[in-house]
Amino acid sequence: MKIKELIEKRNSLIDEQNALLDAVETEVRALTNDEEVRFNEIDNEIAELDKTIDKLEARNKNESEKESDENHDEERGNEMNKEKEIRGITQYLRREQGEELRSMTYSGNGHLVPEYLHGEFVEKMEEVAPLFADVPKLTPVSGTLRVAREKDLGSAGFVGESESISPNDFVTDTVELKQNRAGSAIVLSQKLINDAGVDVVGYSNDLLFRRLGYALDRAMIKGTGADTIEGLVNAPEECEIETAASSVIAIDDLMNVASSMKAVYQTGAKWVMNRKNYQTLAAMKDGNNHFYITREQEVDGRIAYKLFGLTIEINDAAEDIYLVNFAHAYKGMIKKEIGLKLIDADQTNALAGTVTLVLDTYVDAKIVQPEAIRVLKVKE
Repeated sequence: MKIKELIEKRNSLIDEQNALLDAVETEVRALTNDEEVRFNEIDNEIAELDKTIDKLEARNKNESEKESDENHDEERGNEMNKEKEIRGITQYLRREQGEELRSMTYSGNGHLVPEYLHGEFVEKMEEVAPLFADVPKLTPVSGTLRVAREKDLGSAGFVGESESISPNDFVTDTVELKQNRAGSAIVLSQKLINDAGVDVVGYSNDLLFRRLGYALDRAMIKGTGADTIEGLVNAPEECEIETAASSVIAIDDLMNVASSMKAVYQTGAKWVMNRKNYQTLAAMKDGNNHFYITREQEVDGRIAYKLFGLTIEINDAAEDIYLVNFAHAYKGMIKKEIGLKLIDADQTNALAGTVTLVLDTYVDAKIVQPEAIRVLKVKE
């Protein structure tokens, strides 16, 4: 029996005792023999229940403390593994030999593959690549993936009691997600690498992550789909809505874009535009002299700018204005192994006393639901 049930039973016994005492007080008499026997029985039952409850609470407390200790040990173990890998990467960069470096793994093409690197990049992706971060992603080991793309939902309707329901099936085709290599590289001086006072791993990772993230988000807009991500510029013509008359964007154009998207896709959708178009919209006010674009603080403390309640993402690769629900519009993949490659044996680096550090991974993203994309074509 659970603690909650035992406590409820204990409370009902106390209520029964109180009822006996209330009857005695109301009738101004003593307990009868039967009432006194029952009162003592309840006392004994409550005492037994108290012992059982105390034992269960103590056991649950021990289990909770044990689970907490196990979680703490696991977190500490993960942190120690991460610190060990960072020391291994530092040894790798400085061409030092050490136990940490020897225990690390390499990919088939000679890239160092730290386990924590993938998780750290995924964590930072929301900051450095907010568009790609919203795409639902699979993590294949090798090869390509085929995912279904909905072309025709089919139909349903009312039929008579004796009539057959037509099995009007929906129509789908497939898109292929390939392992397209995306990478970033920086050149470090040997002096910087050997400087013990510089966190060369943290500095390198942060810079490489940001560069790779920016490249992924630009590809989410401009990508051709050939050996790269399929960008928003490839959205089919039925997604396009032209500005009303001229190159000057009107708020009615944006309202038209929002109203043309089905309500099921509006929740979670984002505006994507360049800074010039954002600044134009940021100056617009309604009839009550209120700005259309609002500044709000998210739950995680980040500041977000919103139009019609939908978040605005600014990316200067966007020539048009997009309204996209990436969770519905796209399917993507990112290979779990993110590789780190040190190049210093070539003539250029050797003569300059530098080292080239390359971070690369394999990713893809394809449009699978055009109805979750709306494009406002901004006229020149």
